[in-house]
Amino acid sequence: MKLYRHLAWDGIRKNSRLYVPYLLTGVGAVSFFYILVALPGSGSVQVILNLGSFVLWVFSLLLLFYTHSFLIRRRNREFALYNVLGMGKGDISRILCWESLLSGGLSLLGGLALGVVLSKLAELGLMRVMGLEADMTSRVSAGGLLMALGLYGAIYLLILLSDIDGLYTADPHTHPEAALLHHVARVDDHIREIAGISSSTQGTGGMVTKLHAADICLGCGCKMVIANGNNPGNLYDILEGKTVGTTFSEERL
Repeated sequence: MKLYRHLAWDGIRKNSRLYVPYLLTGVGAVSFFYILVALPGSGSVQVILNLGSFVLWVFSLLLLFYTHSFLIRRRNREFALYNVLGMGKGDISRILCWESLLSGGLSLLGGLALGVVLSKLAELGLMRVMGLEADMTSRVSAGGLLMALGLYGAIYLLILLSDIDGLYTADPHTHPEAALLHHVARVDDHIREIAGISSSTQGTGGMVTKLHAADICLGCGCKMVIANGNNPGNLYDILEGKTVGTTFSEERL
């Protein structure tokens, strides 16, 4: 694990020209989101702030996916070198996982810190525009911190999507005839067997985690989609209701 973490940090450092804009984008988005949810308001002002924070989060989701996808595509030669040195696809995936965790953590911590510092200035500006008396007491919004941490943490977790297109009837790398399952109504023993999970073991790997998450979503009556995270256009297709990857839902497509 230390080796993968070291290689991930080294990859971020050596590709600082690519990572700095990505990190600054994350820091800026998190800080502005915190400011919007931490600003005091009531009535129409609160509605505007809530709408602004929602629009900002959706925009951040798409922007961070695009920038991360661009960043990964620019490093194909680096990953090819890892292959030459004997690393498999699983090793490279672990390195990328650590890079996503490190970059996401830095963006969240930096964005929240900057947001706390600038939130008072934003509050004073809002009070001045509204013609109200400003309170000079500095406060940290615990609710704003939790909301920003939860929603933007979810974005960075979504970026950890693997490069698979969905759940197949068999491993597509070893079985070219494997077919993509577009819909799964419930996670039963048959589905677990397809994913290579024994009913007597917990299993390991990315697909195992995704199936556990899908089982939880189905139990709550929610939908979940496993799709290729390297194609940001999949997000638009999913939002438009198009068939992408494998959809887990009780309703038939």
